[in-house]
Amino acid sequence: MNRIFIFFPVIVLLFLMITGCNTNTSSEKATERHNDTLDVATMKKIVEERNLVYGKAFVEGDSITVMDHFTEDARAFPSNAEQVIGKSAIALLISQFLKFGIKEFTDETTRVLGAGEYIIEEGNYFLGGDNGKTLDKGKYICVWKKENGQWKVCSNIWNTSLPIVPEKK
Repeated sequence: MNRIFIFFPVIVLLFLMITGCNTNTSSEKATERHNDTLDVATMKKIVEERNLVYGKAFVEGDSITVMDHFTEDARAFPSNAEQVIGKSAIALLISQFLKFGIKEFTDETTRVLGAGEYIIEEGNYFLGGDNGKTLDKGKYICVWKKENGQWKVCSNIWNTSLPIVPEKK
């Protein structure tokens, strides 16, 4: 019986040490996960700031700044076309868009969500030409990813909201 009284405090102490270590490790992991999580306001601010730079460069025809918006392995899913894979292929697509005489580019972020290294952005866009002419307007989804410490688009799909114009025969 004396042995139980001697070993009992040792067993309790070991139990407390083991569970105490596990609890600390769990809380450290929870803190790490928490630090990787961005709140909605921060995510929205990130994408809106980046989109302002992109939109301005797009209107000015600054293809270098426009292309800096995308990751090296980016994918684009344009309306009425096949997907475009890779930054160099997207550069060709962008150069075709820049020939349309876009004088205005605006976007409106309507929703963001994500965690860690990814942000998903949903929104609406408008492309205007000379004399306030609407060239296109629609909706989009962008997946943002951190590349070399900067948020860039790794996947982008957009769809026009304008009606299909039938071909003239």
